[in-house]
Amino acid sequence: MAKSDMTTGCVTDNSGKVELRIRNNRGLPVEVVVPRGVAYADVQGQNETVRKIIRDYVGGDRVVLMPGQDVTMGWARPSEDTQVRVQTEFTAGTILPGLAMELLGLDDSTSLAALAYFLADCGDAKTLALDVPSSSEVLGVVIKTLVTCAAKAVTSPGGAITAAVSAIAAAYGRDNATVVADREFAGKVDKLANGLRLLGKFVKVYTAVKLAAALTQVVVDSTAPARDRAFVLNLSGSASAQRIATFTGYGGVAVGMTKQQALDKSSTPLSEHRIGPCTYLTDSGGDRPGGLSILLNRDGRVIGIRVPANARTDKGIRVGSTYAQAEAAYRGRPTERDADAGGYHLLVTGPGGAIGFHSLNEAGPVESIAVGREDYAKGFELCSDSEPPS
Repeated sequence: MAKSDMTTGCVTDNSGKVELRIRNNRGLPVEVVVPRGVAYADVQGQNETVRKIIRDYVGGDRVVLMPGQDVTMGWARPSEDTQVRVQTEFTAGTILPGLAMELLGLDDSTSLAALAYFLADCGDAKTLALDVPSSSEVLGVVIKTLVTCAAKAVTSPGGAITAAVSAIAAAYGRDNATVVADREFAGKVDKLANGLRLLGKFVKVYTAVKLAAALTQVVVDSTAPARDRAFVLNLSGSASAQRIATFTGYGGVAVGMTKQQALDKSSTPLSEHRIGPCTYLTDSGGDRPGGLSILLNRDGRVIGIRVPANARTDKGIRVGSTYAQAEAAYRGRPTERDADAGGYHLLVTGPGGAIGFHSLNEAGPVESIAVGREDYAKGFELCSDSEPPS
């Protein structure tokens, strides 16, 4: 979860989908970047019209959360392990409509979205709207630009009505003439126009002290490291559960199985492959580096498995881990370090078998992992004689 208290989040499981719900804890709107691959991103209380305006306003890959508002994002379980990062941030574009909402008394989200559209279309304000504020001085300039721009529009003859008509037309995808002629929009136009006429309330309500306090928090949040304002989820892939190595097996195959049982139970298609007197079942038709390789004894039963490079053990150790990490993960289990011409080996023994970690370097990183019978997991050469291993 994010370190900053700017937003809070919780993760739940909803019918097989992972959901992240993020809530805005600040008194101003917060922008949330929607990552690729999300199945849905539903913002509490925002209908499709509002979402369209906001997409056009801040970009299609972002949502805006008003104070206290939630967004729920959902992901279907990926086939592979996936890390997802959801970033939250303030921008001038999200702060402006938030101030307008509070100071103009707007509580209707459609009117607010329409006003946001109008503000973004306000000349200089549009240029500044998507900047991330770096200081209270920058925000002060943006807000002053907003007030000046809007004041010009609403103080001219009929300015408030004209601005409101333009904003409502944008919100509902109509032209100005249709909005003026259709009585359905009359109430919405009047409401927004009245709100715009109250812009003078900005100066009276938002005192210099209150403004400085709000902007100070924005600057603190905005200058915090991006990682502290991000939610990072590690989604387990549907295939990854089948790629866990234990002391006695991997991917549905266990030590002691017959060749046919291994072929039937394996989560990976296997084919038979011979090297000298030994028979292997492999995932590639050959004993390639980084592939899955299963050694059978002379009775045709599994005695050891070299797991593929994308596998991990039940303690999370994988190719690339250090020996120190492996020893820490299996603390309390008997371990043994050894070295020979083939490299450095770390053996961990457990119920029914062993796990061997192998590397050309004394400290790792782990380059291969073997599980099963102890002599196999330790890295002994079992196929040097004319007969298969017993």
